[in-house]
Amino acid sequence: MPNLLQSGMEWLNEQLKASASSAITYTRGNASRTIQATIGRHKPYDSGEQGNSVYGFEMRVTFERTALVLSNALTLPARGDRITHTAGGVTSVYDVLPIDGERWWRDSDAFGKRIEVLVKLQSRTT
Repeated sequence: MPNLLQSGMEWLNEQLKASASSAITYTRGNASRTIQATIGRHKPYDSGEQGNSVYGFEMRVTFERTALVLSNALTLPARGDRITHTAGGVTSVYDVLPIDGERWWRDSDAFGKRIEVLVKLQSRTT
């Protein structure tokens, strides 16, 4: 008997790619690749600057584990990586952050098909 939860996750993964994802450019050093990713929770955070209410933005991005191929090798997110996303004529560049202070990514599902990355807004241009 097939594992209904696993086959359901595979179906959901295909639906996310087809109907709920955006093109992002993932960059490490001089290597970059455009992949389909689901843009998740987008929230402000206090940047810690005194005197003004200056906020930055964090968001979560998920994509297929097998999508991130840089320099002809399957890789996982790491310190110094950047994600660029353009929507509505605005290009935003995000730095990859550690999710729990140590890991730069985590599994987004029970079967290891998708991974989740936490990113922080670095710059925005129109």
